[in-house]
Amino acid sequence: MFQFIPVHEDNTYAVRVSGKLGHEDYQKFLPELEELLAENDEISLLIELDDFHGADLTAIKDDFNFSREHKDNFEKLAVVGDRKWQKWMTSLSSPFVKAEIKYFERPDLQNAWDWLREKELTKDELADAPINPYKKIMVGVDYSPYSKHAAKRAIELSKQPKADLVLVNVVDENLLYDLYYGPIGMGLSLTTLSEEMLDDVDTSIDSMINNSKDRMKTLITELGLNQSQGVVVTGRPSTTLNSYAEAQNIDLIVMGTQTKRGMEAIMDSSTRYLLGHSRCEVLSVPLVG
Repeated sequence: MFQFIPVHEDNTYAVRVSGKLGHEDYQKFLPELEELLAENDEISLLIELDDFHGADLTAIKDDFNFSREHKDNFEKLAVVGDRKWQKWMTSLSSPFVKAEIKYFERPDLQNAWDWLREKELTKDELADAPINPYKKIMVGVDYSPYSKHAAKRAIELSKQPKADLVLVNVVDENLLYDLYYGPIGMGLSLTTLSEEMLDDVDTSIDSMINNSKDRMKTLITELGLNQSQGVVVTGRPSTTLNSYAEAQNIDLIVMGTQTKRGMEAIMDSSTRYLLGHSRCEVLSVPLVG
């Protein structure tokens, strides 16, 4: 499955790749990529491999043919992954396109963006940089009372001075992919079952996305925000929130938590991950009775 990650920069785009790719995935994705190439002479692209399980032969052929046809249309390709074979796969692609291609491990996501944007700063330069008001604030929401409370805090923060605010929910499609690709009893692997089951997984993901979009509309209305300020994406919540923040140049992430008693109680897994991996500031907002 391909999913574009929103990026508001000239000639720079990002896409998340998950699951196992087939011909149908490319048939949906390539026309969108063709449109971007038609609008720009060259583009730079970040490809984030998130719970990626490879591609079948038809998809590999689609990828090869597209790369050969558009070998001169890419300036830089940054590939972010977490498997040795993904790094090997990236190196094999180098001879088929003119672009600079570089592989980054997942913890180096920020370095991948810096390489694409050509703005690598030293620690001393970062320390000497001025402290500016927040311009873009993101709230990770799961529709719980905790995230709603955090969103209210973020709304107040966005007023002084006025900053762009976006609420983001991540539909964890990987739970279904993990089930599909994992073993189930008696040593039987779901990868040996029919394609109909994969279609069922895709249908379930679509249902989860639509349900989340409905809940996001309700939350946005309750908070008095514009519907454009609610975004639903798919992936693993922690890594996907970090990727979205990096792509959008977010400078503050706000997360709701249950209590302020004890470090483990304060931070759920997503908040802990963001505190350890996000480049921008992360604010944990407890719901205290």
